[in-house]
Amino acid sequence: MALRISYTVVLAMIASQVIWLSACTNLPYYAQAVDGHLNVLHRSQPISRIISHPDTDPKLKHSLSKIVQLREFASRELKLPDNLSYTSYADLERPYVVWNVLLHRTFRGTQGMVFRSGGLCQLSWFFFAS
Repeated sequence: MALRISYTVVLAMIASQVIWLSACTNLPYYAQAVDGHLNVLHRSQPISRIISHPDTDPKLKHSLSKIVQLREFASRELKLPDNLSYTSYADLERPYVVWNVLLHRTFRGTQGMVFRSGGLCQLSWFFFAS
């Protein structure tokens, strides 16, 4: 009897997940969001490693050095936590990490929107097809 109950529970969980995912018309949107986030994580490197690398562009090296100085100031003078925020950099070989699109309800299509604020809806994409 216990085996039948656990089998029934597993079957119910799988069925509910299938129903939940099939109701999601934006599955490609969520797939690109997960893929984009993993791409950023995969490409990220510690800032200290990039600064110390001899082939790093001097302009990038200068910008990253400023970030290190700002973090030190924030921790020392402003007593902000010295955690892992702003300690890594990812060269994504594009000008922006994500592209945000804001739509007013007048221009909303049949696809559901992710974030709603008043009459505005927002979607964010990691990859932009020109």
